[in-house]
Amino acid sequence: MFVLYRVLVAAYALIITFVSIWLHPSSLMPWPVWLTNLSFLLLTCHLLCAAVIVLLSMCVESRHGSLSAYGLTSVPCYMRFSWFLFAVAAPGAVIVSVIYYTSIFPQFHRPYLTFEDANLHLMNTVLVILEFSIAAFPVRLLHVVYVWCFGLAYVVFSLVYWAFDHSHVLYPGILDWSAPATTSIMLLITFIVGIPLLQFILFAMYQLRIYIYTHCSCLQSRD
Repeated sequence: MFVLYRVLVAAYALIITFVSIWLHPSSLMPWPVWLTNLSFLLLTCHLLCAAVIVLLSMCVESRHGSLSAYGLTSVPCYMRFSWFLFAVAAPGAVIVSVIYYTSIFPQFHRPYLTFEDANLHLMNTVLVILEFSIAAFPVRLLHVVYVWCFGLAYVVFSLVYWAFDHSHVLYPGILDWSAPATTSIMLLITFIVGIPLLQFILFAMYQLRIYIYTHCSCLQSRD
């Protein structure tokens, strides 16, 4: 079942990525410049990497037995890479959903969700919740540094992109360098309060998952 889950979510994320590129309006700025698309692409890369790892591990174990029989007790580098992608993609997806539905979506004044609303701004967080519930990736508080680096890289890109053409305002009222004071305040709140708080919540969810797993295992051993 876990293999089926890995294949299905990876296929879904890949399809949504290609469809969003295909449906991206030509009147808007290019697809890769939007944080929504970049964060979903990062999540897709993680899901694809995780699916490939599971499929390859299943093939190796079916032919040669358990990987631990070959002395592979430490975490291989390719699994660490998938873990790294998840450590950045998970908070990134939640941040995109929260900012979109609290600050951007209300500006549209529409009572329905479009394709992008549902898949790029809602299902991304749903996929993260599924990963937390089904997969076993650890969460570390210090991994907040990865999220800061990703966010800082995008902020610098948005500034450079705007500097070449002042009409390149990616997110009015949130990331608009035509209003540097407002943008700076929003960034300070996001980086100093929002991202660390989100990382702590994800870490708490991870600890709760460990507690539930340990408690259930103790009950089963007693039975």
